[in-house]
Amino acid sequence: MATPNSYKTNALIDAILQSNLSFMKWNSVWADPSAGTAFHRIDGTLATALAKVISLQCVAYAEPAALQLPICFYLACIAIESRFDPQCQNGNFHSSNLTHDPAGYDVGIAQLKLKYLAPALGVDVPTANTYALNPEQALPYMAKLMRELVQFATALIGANAGDSAILPAFCNPWLVATCAYNFGETGMAGTADSPGIFQTATEIPAHGKLVIELEQGFCKQLGLPSVFASISG
Repeated sequence: MATPNSYKTNALIDAILQSNLSFMKWNSVWADPSAGTAFHRIDGTLATALAKVISLQCVAYAEPAALQLPICFYLACIAIESRFDPQCQNGNFHSSNLTHDPAGYDVGIAQLKLKYLAPALGVDVPTANTYALNPEQALPYMAKLMRELVQFATALIGANAGDSAILPAFCNPWLVATCAYNFGETGMAGTADSPGIFQTATEIPAHGKLVIELEQGFCKQLGLPSVFASISG
């Protein structure tokens, strides 16, 4: 029986390539300057290099709590952000970055927001931008964040155990974790004065639905079990 991370390397490379190409279709670059957004097509050489870095993140780590990321979940988290494009960028000009501030960009394969990344690394924004554009740095950083968010999700689920108002799908820590990557921990958990998405959602957020769809697609390609098998609808 397949375990969450037993797969063939060539299948992983093909899955990465197909995800990128299915989005890019016939374009080598797709851009929306009004939003500060750009995606790029990748080739087999880059997909092979990415597969190596990605596979290294999906092993048991001592911190936090020896948590192992199932590779199809991790692939889905990357795919929804950038379709595996290390040069991907989103200026967020229509939403959270109306002033076109360079610190407001989401950058690279993990779409790391520079205004959070720079202080986390203790560097300036241009240096953080360079970091985010390097998948050998950005992918391990993203994996660390995801492992921490799974811990956050597990604690949030435990703290609300028995609350019938919570969406049943939110009993799945992988779903809560990927939503927290998108909405933030406060956005999911809320505050003392304002409940978060975890408490108020009546259906799975669109981000979560797409991650589930992507993860299950990668599971079919790699012949692996899904962490979302218990979630329907």
